[in-house]
Amino acid sequence: MAAVTSVMRAQQLMLARIDQALRPHGLSFARYEMLRLLAFTREGRLPMASATARLQVHPASVTNTVDRLERDGLVRREPHPRDGRATSWC
Repeated sequence: MAAVTSVMRAQQLMLARIDQALRPHGLSFARYEMLRLLAFTREGRLPMASATARLQVHPASVTNTVDRLERDGLVRREPHPRDGRATSWC
């Protein structure tokens, strides 16, 4: 139990430091994580479903994060080139 508690505390400390570093840029860790995921793509775009799978989060979390990034002009949504039901963001 002590080992688990230590790992969890270390995670909390790391996230607090990361949030502190990102705050001046108007980014949360979730928003930063999405932008980095997008930066690793070959074409500079990513289907929303792929972001959900890669980050292992609920689709609503991806939608909300992309909504905020889009509102701030950091990304934009566009129709998926091959799937009319899907949306990509870039």
